[in-house]
Amino acid sequence: MFGKPEVVIAVGSTSSQKIDAVGRAFYEIYNGDKKYFWQRRKIRVIGLNASSGVNEQPWGYEEGFKGAYNRLDQAKERMRRDKRRHDYVIGIENTLIPVGTSDFDRQLEIFELPRTQETKLLPEEFWDMRFADIACVVVEDNLGNQQEEASADVIFPAKYVRKAIESGFRIPAGNFIAEDLNGDGADPHMTLVHKPRSEFIKDAIIEATKKLPARR
Repeated sequence: MFGKPEVVIAVGSTSSQKIDAVGRAFYEIYNGDKKYFWQRRKIRVIGLNASSGVNEQPWGYEEGFKGAYNRLDQAKERMRRDKRRHDYVIGIENTLIPVGTSDFDRQLEIFELPRTQETKLLPEEFWDMRFADIACVVVEDNLGNQQEEASADVIFPAKYVRKAIESGFRIPAGNFIAEDLNGDGADPHMTLVHKPRSEFIKDAIIEATKKLPARR
């Protein structure tokens, strides 16, 4: 039983992984410290079809957050068009980023090379880099306040990143990880670090939501 009005969150995805992460994040935000049922809020997550408008394998922060904002905007428009009430709307997009060097400007310069060069033309310096997957999360409340957050990263082996690049960014690196290691293409995190991708997304949603103005 719940004693207060439900909290409604629209998410620009029908992925069960993302919907689960959103639901658990907001349950923790609203009910994590509530001992009695009348203090708790019912959490309702509405998953909506939305296109990221970016590559199947996004590359870098800019493309990742662009995909997240595109998903958020489409979900918000769908809720508006259907005249459905919501308290929050969320966009989530995973992307690959470079990690592990002090000369970050140079690293970003090298990281952008696959957009314009074939894999065989990439310098050895490129393959000396490490690559990680992160979730780009954008949370907006019903007053229009927005917050961005990037999840903790998970290192992806370079050989799978290479295959994603060779596919023209049309196939996510996670698919190659799943194919090689007998895992789930939608959850390479579980295969690599034995922690589901939804946990990384959930934590990022909580952090972004905490930064929004306090609700009265």
